[in-house]
Amino acid sequence: MTRHIIIYIVLLTLTLAAKAQDSTALMQRLDSVEISMITCEPGDKSYSLYGHTAIRINDKTTGEDLAVNYGVFDSHQKNFTINFIFGKTDYEIGICPFDIFCAEYEADGRYVKQQKLHLTAKEKQKIIENIAENARPENKIYRYNIFHNNCTTRARDVIFGSVDGSISIKDHPETYSFRTLIHQYTHDHPWAEFGNDILLGVMADLPILRREEVFLPVILMNTLKDTKRKSIDNSQTLLAEPIETIIPSYPKEKRNNHLPSPAVTFTLISAVIALLTFYELKKNKYLAAIDVITIVICGLIGILLTIMWFSKHPTVQINLLWLLFNPILLLFGFQAISKRKKRQNHWLWKVWTWAIVVVLICSLVQTYPKGIFILALSLLLRNLIWKKIVSK
Repeated sequence: MTRHIIIYIVLLTLTLAAKAQDSTALMQRLDSVEISMITCEPGDKSYSLYGHTAIRINDKTTGEDLAVNYGVFDSHQKNFTINFIFGKTDYEIGICPFDIFCAEYEADGRYVKQQKLHLTAKEKQKIIENIAENARPENKIYRYNIFHNNCTTRARDVIFGSVDGSISIKDHPETYSFRTLIHQYTHDHPWAEFGNDILLGVMADLPILRREEVFLPVILMNTLKDTKRKSIDNSQTLLAEPIETIIPSYPKEKRNNHLPSPAVTFTLISAVIALLTFYELKKNKYLAAIDVITIVICGLIGILLTIMWFSKHPTVQINLLWLLFNPILLLFGFQAISKRKKRQNHWLWKVWTWAIVVVLICSLVQTYPKGIFILALSLLLRNLIWKKIVSK
């Protein structure tokens, strides 16, 4: 944030506060200030898949035109990846000239859309004061939370919290969860969606409140179209003007993804496991490499899911996939493989078999990544066939 912008925010706040005693002067001063909600088109990078939200403060008198951005982060900060996994990533507010803010999106061919807000002079003053307070060095950094505390929820709360009276968000008959909403933005990025679905637990599939849905930029934009403000006299008016396009979206080259999708990948893997297991049954042979590979991979994923118990991210702690991907496999798996070579039972196979059955049943309450259900079926089939082989 450049120094002159900090000075501008502070001085404007002080000016408005000083003029507050003269309501006419205050109204005249703020007549030239437009405050808008800005929505930016989702991109292809992992951090831009969901789009972006900002607040625009455009002072027609002074010519100052600013973008207030609650989505500034430094991916090069120390231990960024580890902190992100544990939900300890810090974001901060950034304020820059609006044209500079738009330049990145124009270069990427991504739209920037604006909704001017119907605000009173007092509400504009409160918004500017809140932003100035957020921009203070001791306040500018905040703990990021993908569903509850991000660039969209921060901008939403600054605006909604500054409006006198109550805010009425139009309801709809559909029921959503956090998972179904982010799936709307990851369907063209199957491996990103797969990674999300591995880590998100059953809490991500619970129905959420209408207001909780407004954590994504485009959803906030569409919600604002019908959002009304209810004044003290019970009159209701729209909070925002119709959407206008500042920068249009340009056609983009279709991404050539040479990797097969997770669904295809795990269907093929499952088919190989099943075919090789039937081969073992027919030839009375044991291909130990199958179990070594599956146990190591499932155990390593289990370590990651266990680590997520300690994450501050919401909805990741209770993950039913932990029954399928479990670090206990690494502790006892090789003993179990040794027993299977000798055509002997080991308790791990029985426990894992029942755990897989529970995982399959629990697909009714937790959405699994594409391909994982059929993988679980193939592992269950393998364990049942080998139970039959050992019991002969």
